Amino acid sequence: MNKIENALESVGLKQPGADDSVRIAKEANHARFDRDEDAKRSSDFMAEMADARLMDTEEGRLASTRGIDPEVRAYGELMIRDQAELYREMTTLAAAKGYTLPTRISNLKADGLADLEKKTAHDLDEKFLKMICIDHERDVKEFKKAMDFKDVEVSAFAARRLPLIEEHLRKADQLAARR
Repeated sequence: MNKIENALESVGLKQPGADDSVRIAKEANHARFDRDEDAKRSSDFMAEMADARLMDTEEGRLASTRGIDPEVRAYGELMIRDQAELYREMTTLAAAKGYTLPTRISNLKADGLADLEKKTAHDLDEKFLKMICIDHERDVKEFKKAMDFKDVEVSAFAARRLPLIEEHLRKADQLAARR
């Protein structure tokens, strides 16, 4: 067991096993594009960011229905709408490229979502904002990296959609700063 697996196990998180949607998507893509490192890199980005879009949608659903702060609820609704739109756009691009994307969130993200589902009232608002800020910080970095991919369609998608992810991060940071 490696350090990451040990750390995950020590905090009670599932490891990406045989049923992990992102691992399955990546394996399918790697098998299909066995010798094309650029396609593997692009398809990995697409699989990971599709997972993030699914997670952000679910986090938004919880915030919009169970959040206490009206601004957090409104932000949750924004996540539902915008993340679902991004996911649809990603599925269209992936289909054109022959990439497999996850259709449900990964095991690791499912654990995070389960933890969020346990929260109530202000604890849910705070946990949601903390999680969504971390998610969007990661996504901004990943979208910036993807802008340099040799795959022009994936690079163009990342460049076109990065401003939306940055705006989501800015809004989440503002909400979190008020707490």
